[in-house]
Amino acid sequence: HDVHQMSKVIINLLQNAYEAIESANNINHGRIALSVTVTDSMVTTCIEDNGIGFPDTGREKLLDPYVTTREKGTGLGLSIVHKIIKDHKGRLQLLSHEKGGAIVEFTMPLSDEPKSDEPKENVTIIG
Repeated sequence: HDVHQMSKVIINLLQNAYEAIESANNINHGRIALSVTVTDSMVTTCIEDNGIGFPDTGREKLLDPYVTTREKGTGLGLSIVHKIIKDHKGRLQLLSHEKGGAIVEFTMPLSDEPKSDEPKENVTIIG
């Protein structure tokens, strides 16, 4: 996988999480959690925040260019993320956290040949 492109994905998603927390006026109690789970064939990255979350309807449109729910947003961040993940044969999900906030999860193959789906490593970073 292209390290530069994957860095762009992570930076965009972390920036979105920060801005969502800021929009919720929750900056003093803001929370972003990043976790990565690696199996023999897949890597799943999950970014959770306690910001304003995603809208209940029309969520899939947030992946289209120039669609945003923020005053200052360009609507390009998630569309760029989505394109990069699709180009790497991955899958992106925009979910709502039951306690409020958002969960963005993307899964990508490590190789073209599927192997075991047993987790071999699980790393969680909480900030």
